[in-house]
Amino acid sequence: MEPKVRMVVGRVSWRPTPEPLDGFLMVVLIDKRSNRLPVIDLRRNWARDAYPAGVGGGGPQNKIAQRYPWLRGMGYKKIGENEWLSEGNVIWAHDQEASPLTFVARFPPTRNPQLPETALTTEPIAVSDLLLAVVCVGSDNQIYWAHRLQG
Repeated sequence: MEPKVRMVVGRVSWRPTPEPLDGFLMVVLIDKRSNRLPVIDLRRNWARDAYPAGVGGGGPQNKIAQRYPWLRGMGYKKIGENEWLSEGNVIWAHDQEASPLTFVARFPPTRNPQLPETALTTEPIAVSDLLLAVVCVGSDNQIYWAHRLQG
């Protein structure tokens, strides 16, 4: 019997600051069991015409993981001499008006033989297995702060 993909629905909201944000917010979800990012899909807020947020990877992720050890799961994993692996993604909110963000995180079973056995996500996932954080990054990729919301 094939293991099934596990899914978690989440929602993050905030109040905009009085001054516009010079940069963006990153919403990060990490599976603490494997210290990896899941694949995330955003659910659009249909009350708005535009959705000022997206999902992706790259940018300052490694820098954030080095500065905040508790966020090391968002950094790329070295799998070879000159090879790095980045599975999963984070949410990028380029506009404070993106609040609230609703997302679905997918936790498929891992079949990559290069990853350690501890990276398997075949067991049911619990909220206590997840770390949720928000990171404020400036327009020049300067990291201002990180705040743990859960986990």
